[in-house]
Amino acid sequence: MCGATDKTELQGRRAVDLTAADERENIAALIDSVLDGESTMTPGRTRLLRFDNRQVPVEFTVSRIQYSGHPALQAEVRDISADL
Repeated sequence: MCGATDKTELQGRRAVDLTAADERENIAALIDSVLDGESTMTPGRTRLLRFDNRQVPVEFTVSRIQYSGHPALQAEVRDISADL
C-alpha cells in the first residue's frame, strides 16, 4: 500500500512517518493514547504517504496488545480510495 518493494524498507520506521506530514501530530497523539491505555481500540482516517510521495486515503483501527510481555500496537489499515 505504501509502495515498498521489500519489507526491509519498512523495518525501523515509525507508523507516524508513513502518514501525511500535516496529520502526523494527530496520529502521534492517537498512538500515545492507545499505548498509554486511554483507549483500547481507536478507529480513524488519515492519508498514507507512499514512498513515491503520493498520498492514499486510508481507514484504520489501532489496538493495544501484549507482545512478548510488552505493550504493543496492532493496526489494520484499509485503502478507501475507491470509496471516495
